Amino acid sequence: MKKLLLLTLFLFSLLPSAKASHLVGGEIELEHVADTSYIIRVFTYFDLINGDPTAKETKIFITIRSKATDSLISHFPIFLREQDTVEYSNPECDDGSLKTIRYT
Repeated sequence: MKKLLLLTLFLFSLLPSAKASHLVGGEIELEHVADTSYIIRVFTYFDLINGDPTAKETKIFITIRSKATDSLISHFPIFLREQDTVEYSNPECDDGSLKTIRYT
């Protein structure tokens, strides 16, 4: 049993390491304007230091479904056009190892 465990661990050590890069957070705001008109705002957060630049999204797809029937109402893209640096409100969090940008 011990030999099988050691062999398994050895085989796993031969596997290449996996890396991932993605958004570190996001928000969606829905503002009612009038009747059936709404403004949708999307904010995504990206890690500039540890994130892969090719993982940045410039387009997010929004799908709206009926709560009662789960049927599709609309599906459309929202293009992220603005970006700004996130300022940390707690100075202890800003140790130089993090730099986050927000896309709107």
